[in-house]
Amino acid sequence: MKATEIKINNLVWILGEERKVETISNLPARGDMYWVGTEGLIDVKMIHVRGIPLTEEKLLELGFEKVLDFFTKHAGSNVMSIYCFESFSRVQIVTQTICSIKYVHELQNLYFAITGEELVKYKKPL
Repeated sequence: MKATEIKINNLVWILGEERKVETISNLPARGDMYWVGTEGLIDVKMIHVRGIPLTEEKLLELGFEKVLDFFTKHAGSNVMSIYCFESFSRVQIVTQTICSIKYVHELQNLYFAITGEELVKYKKPL
């Protein structure tokens, strides 16, 4: 897992335990070495951080409701539905949310969440 893949408040596995990310920092003198901080843990290296597999149990813990073969979560007037295929090996997310984006970093975070790629400045070929 790369440091750019996680954000503050994400849930991750660190050293065999589920933890909420509170800080992400790096040591410029050490290049790409990043540290993650959580409640009750001194900062740990990124090599110890793993993603938590998406399962039915996890979706229910996060407040989703199971309706037939999909999971739904309501947040005010917004609804998000998650369709799971082949035992969670493929997931389709459908939402009626209209985003109010004012800043570049918000667009970058959304783009990364949807594509898994960073949105960076485009360099025109010479």
